Amino acid sequence: MTRLCSSTARSFALLAGVAWWSSRLTRRTLPDETPALAARLAPLLPYATLVVAAFVPLAAGVYLLVSTAWSTLARTAFAARPVRPASS
Repeated sequence: MTRLCSSTARSFALLAGVAWWSSRLTRRTLPDETPALAARLAPLLPYATLVVAAFVPLAAGVYLLVSTAWSTLARTAFAARPVRPASS
């Protein structure tokens, strides 16, 4: 039981870190013309994953951790690349 609790706590802490990273990335990449309500809610949405992870089994929490980290890493990698205009 102790190992399960420590594994759950560890994955929850990692998921909180990934949610924080995703929230910061969202704030940095929001366009200026984003409506005010959406601009306030968008950085909070990654933390909704924590609420879901608190109520699902450990395997689902690990899945959320891996998929959220993967998509945030992909967003970070693609946001760093400048967009080149199409050559005609």
